[in-house]
Amino acid sequence: MTTKKAHKAKSKPQSTAEPAAIITLSAPPVLIPLDRLELSDRNVRRVKAGLTIEGLADSIARRTLLQSLSVRATLAENGDLTGIYEVQAGGRRLRALQLLAKQGRIPQDAPIPCIVRTGGITEDDSLAENSDRENLHPIDQFRAFACLRDQDMSIDDIAAAYRVTPAYVKQLLRLDSASDKLLKAYAEDEIDLEQLKAFCVTDDHKRQNEVFKLITKGNAHGAAYNIRRLLTENTIPAKDRRVRFVGLKNYTKAGGTIMRDLFDSDDGGYLQDPEILIRLLNEKLADAQATYIAEGWKWVEISLDPYLWKIKQTLGQLPDEARLSPKDLKRRQELSEQYDTLVAELDDESETADADQKRIDDIEAKIEAIDVKPAHYSAESKAMAGVIIYIGNDGKLEAESGFVRPEDMPQDPSNPDQSGVTSTRAKPAEYVIAGKPLSDRLVHDLTAVRTVAIRNAVAQNFPAAFTTALHAMCLGVFHMGSSSSCAQITLQKSFAVSVPGLGDYTASKEIETRHQEWQARLPQDTDELWHYLGNLTDADRAGLFAHCVSQTINAVRASHYTRASERHHADQLSQTLGLDIAATGWKPDSENYFSRVNKLQIIDAVREEKGEQGVALIERLKHGEMAEEAARLLEDTNWLPPVLRSPENAGELAASQDSTAEATEAPDATLPAFLATDPTAASPAQAA
Repeated sequence: MTTKKAHKAKSKPQSTAEPAAIITLSAPPVLIPLDRLELSDRNVRRVKAGLTIEGLADSIARRTLLQSLSVRATLAENGDLTGIYEVQAGGRRLRALQLLAKQGRIPQDAPIPCIVRTGGITEDDSLAENSDRENLHPIDQFRAFACLRDQDMSIDDIAAAYRVTPAYVKQLLRLDSASDKLLKAYAEDEIDLEQLKAFCVTDDHKRQNEVFKLITKGNAHGAAYNIRRLLTENTIPAKDRRVRFVGLKNYTKAGGTIMRDLFDSDDGGYLQDPEILIRLLNEKLADAQATYIAEGWKWVEISLDPYLWKIKQTLGQLPDEARLSPKDLKRRQELSEQYDTLVAELDDESETADADQKRIDDIEAKIEAIDVKPAHYSAESKAMAGVIIYIGNDGKLEAESGFVRPEDMPQDPSNPDQSGVTSTRAKPAEYVIAGKPLSDRLVHDLTAVRTVAIRNAVAQNFPAAFTTALHAMCLGVFHMGSSSSCAQITLQKSFAVSVPGLGDYTASKEIETRHQEWQARLPQDTDELWHYLGNLTDADRAGLFAHCVSQTINAVRASHYTRASERHHADQLSQTLGLDIAATGWKPDSENYFSRVNKLQIIDAVREEKGEQGVALIERLKHGEMAEEAARLLEDTNWLPPVLRSPENAGELAASQDSTAEATEAPDATLPAFLATDPTAASPAQAA
């Protein structure tokens, strides 16, 4: 039986499948004179813009022609060969060869290797050659560049040969610092190029593999920024303000080393010897401290945090005896009122016009002289007060002076409650324009606009909302009684203000729509709420959480609500959100801003955007007309009151007031219609 079965198995018929057809390849290339080749109008590559014919010509000159042209013979009307061949695939190579012939670098009839096609579709040949190609994998390109480098080809020569920048070649060669395990992981798509670049911030293969193991096992986030953070956690970025203050040259001169990240746009790198940097930093700060002590100050405190609000909270501040004395402020106010009166009454046609203009100029000069006075403190003041020095974000040493500690506060025997020391919680610079503070009501209304904008932005930014809530919770747990958050996480929806036009603000409408949508979705029975929230998707839960946190935000500054710490937190939150009030749809107009400030403050706003030419258009108008025209002139700009500006730009206006604004051309500063026919209006020559 066994033999029979084996026999049957042997005699089983073979498969009857047809053998694969034999493919006939094209004939070998033939040499055809260059002057007999023409570009076919059936070549699918029609768009020639951006094609680097010159670069390809140089490549052919250096390497010769590496790929044949695909051509078809052209026929006369009677079917005879014409001797001319049309190139349907290889048009760029043809134009590069023609350029070389034109330059005299090859003969006009140079023999060109061509594959002569007869069958198939011309367009199909052309499309296939342009489509059936694949760029080198970056790992292969890196290895090829490395081979060229190892054969003494310079970075610049490699870049020129392959029409890339030297920086690109340097960056690609930086992959040399990746371990074999990482290169293999990238080639097998286990990590992407950005992650591989992040690993190359160091050439320590052992540490690279340790971090790679962490992210593959899920013990660390695999984002490129986190990989870079893990690999540089014991270093200091060269962008750090402390490094800018000390200086990289001083650091390296003292023996410090730098780990370069060639994938960083500014190639700043990371300092690997923090102890050297800290030593140099302390020495330089100690020198600055000694300088201020030598000037007579009682104490000098060094802060490594540019935000001084925590320190200032416990301190009083002496009035600036040069700029902030009551006498100077009163004098400035008197001069400002005189200026407004003279400008309003100025008549260019009157006999006294020149004299009046001279008086206006004199008053401006006096106001400026008050504004530009440097801060000054007497020896007696310095003996009881101190200076806080810190490093700004630009790496420059900054100092704020005149602070008094509680135990050093001077007391007036006749009035124990009046020390003569002002609180550091006075109105900040952005609330003072042209030397005069904005009204409490206007500040209240403007910060209400800001509150709505912050709320709307927080509701659409879960990370910011979560951080806001966590920040407030940490304050409550670790800093009992602290009020340094503008988020009222007790969910007291206390933001109920009446501000003109606030209901029509785009952000207000979005908040209301979002609130109504959630209200319709949530169960009315509070007993069902817990289970409902538990069944929401992560995305819905995140959206609802952000909306709830947004409803706690209150950044309104009222006359009775002046805590600097909360205002500072509102600045931090706005900066985190990248908040731009101008982009949210709110614009200053006559009703919500310009009619509520004085003429000097209106002029200041127009000067910022439209320069002196813009100011010339409105400076002689009455207050109401000036407000209307200022709103018209600034309608197409993104100008905002300083109260509403992003934190990094909030001080620009205050800084600009310390010097005379330069006259600039205003591209659209045209006369308003009602001035065009006014015989008292300034002429173009006068306006200029």
